[in-house]
Amino acid sequence: MSDAQSQNKSIILIFDQDGCYYCDLLKENTLSNKELISKLKGGYITVIVDINKNPQLAAKYQVFGTPTMIFLDSNQKQIGKIDGYVEANEFLNYIKGM
Repeated sequence: MSDAQSQNKSIILIFDQDGCYYCDLLKENTLSNKELISKLKGGYITVIVDINKNPQLAAKYQVFGTPTMIFLDSNQKQIGKIDGYVEANEFLNYIKGM
């Protein structure tokens, strides 16, 4: 979180859990997209959060299912949320619209 503030980058918390088919699909298909990787490296700090190991963080952001992406500004204020699996182009469009 301190890196985000010092680098003036937004944060994406990607909530997942072991055994989640759509979480694996998100990692394999969406998060491996070269255009998306480039966009994320340029303006975001991405953190993958296991909801079973961090239930308090999941509760804080009202995450009830996985995958869920929470977008925070550099001051940790929530600025967006995606519930469920999305393709890379949908993820990119969401980021561009923020």
